[in-house]
Amino acid sequence: MNETTSADATAVDGQSPSVIAGDVHPAILMLGKGWFPEQLGGLDRYYRDLFEHLPEARGLVVGPAPGSPERLTAASRHDAPLPQRLIALWRASRTAGRDAVVVDAHFALYALVPMLFGRLRSLPAVVHFQGPWADENVAAGDRSHVRRSLRRALERLVYRRAERAVVLTSAFRRVLIEGYRVSPWRVRVEPPGVDLVHFAPGDRQRARVTFDLDAEAFVAVSVRRLVPRMGLDVLVEAWARVQADLPRGARLLIAGEGPQRGALEEQIERLGLSESVLLLGRVPDGALVDLYRAADIGIVPTRSFEGFGLVVLEAAACGTPTIVTSVGGLPEAVHALDSSLAVPPDDVDALAGRLVAAACPAGLPSRVETRRFAERFSWEDAVKRHRAVVREAIAPTGSDRRMRVLYLDHVARMSGGEIALLRLLPHLDEVEPHVILAEDGPFADQLVQAGISTEVLPMRETARSVRAVTSSLRTLRAVSRIGRPSVEMPACTS
Repeated sequence: MNETTSADATAVDGQSPSVIAGDVHPAILMLGKGWFPEQLGGLDRYYRDLFEHLPEARGLVVGPAPGSPERLTAASRHDAPLPQRLIALWRASRTAGRDAVVVDAHFALYALVPMLFGRLRSLPAVVHFQGPWADENVAAGDRSHVRRSLRRALERLVYRRAERAVVLTSAFRRVLIEGYRVSPWRVRVEPPGVDLVHFAPGDRQRARVTFDLDAEAFVAVSVRRLVPRMGLDVLVEAWARVQADLPRGARLLIAGEGPQRGALEEQIERLGLSESVLLLGRVPDGALVDLYRAADIGIVPTRSFEGFGLVVLEAAACGTPTIVTSVGGLPEAVHALDSSLAVPPDDVDALAGRLVAAACPAGLPSRVETRRFAERFSWEDAVKRHRAVVREAIAPTGSDRRMRVLYLDHVARMSGGEIALLRLLPHLDEVEPHVILAEDGPFADQLVQAGISTEVLPMRETARSVRAVTSSLRTLRAVSRIGRPSVEMPACTS
């Protein structure tokens, strides 16, 4: 545990910072959900990896957390009643956060009470948005409008309380701005890191022996929770359609656990795929590396709510590229490697076609190219970016000297003005742009792909079609909510 302080170190806002290996970093209290792998999921893995790379942080999660560092506190248990968990978290936060300078929250439900009641409410906060929790519960089958409204209200309280909000992709920045009314000037896009030592290329043939795979077989792997929104039924259907077009002996391995396992087993049996599709269940981290090494291609066929897809980076670090659906941040996760790896969601034909192409010799990026792509996402770089966000949260005024410019446009079609703006904005180093569009469309998608903060406030067609664009009440409300920008630009007209 490392909580040393130095009287000689420069304090931040009067608080004593932590001193780690000669560097001064503000002491952080990281509020999480659970401890990976006791709790499985991208949020929990991301929390653990970030926590282990921030020695100046103390952590607080709902337990159990076997094998965790001494500086992590596990309060209550995940199977305890919710009120008991919340009370335990609040009590533990008073001790765990006594030296903290800033709060770093990763799950809105468990962050609510510590952040809004007691000493922590006076501290600056960073929150991490990895998905719309309320909407994810609806997708999982919870049809209660009351519970959805309560969850959404709870999320808004936490996200709008923070000085800075971190998202992993530009796509989720848009979700946070549009769905939760968080100011774009508070949102930072910070891609995750991947353990480039643990997830690394290795002996591919030995890895195939581990899973009883033929040395020359075409092998696809999908590491997902077995729930409907992951789209695994679409993947199995696509695999059935291309059996005659894939090399003989091709195998699809699905790793993970969840309530959809029975339905997937029935589907595999019904389609006659018992020999070529295998459900592996939960695969531990050590074996997971061999699974990625053994594969020719990874598959992430998600239907909805995907912030980044950490498995894309894990597989890439082992040299294996991944086919993804164009959902959330997944296209951003693979765009710099090969944009053809993204296919439409819920589209069996598109996924089937890409699988056939992947089995061709030139159908995928090489394993060397894929590993080189993954090396852009080291945890060392991710931690540097995160520490910069923490310092912004502590001293938000003047932390970013760029000029905040709001751009308004009544269309989202790729016309002359839109193309010119798309080419211009990435090169304005002294400008922090935010684009508000009156409709959704290709221009919005291109802006997000370019990493430009974007928001859609739908306007009626009769208003949008007016050639001389006038200010609408909704736009005025948006400007007042965002905060008056330093410079306001006229609307683009086509």
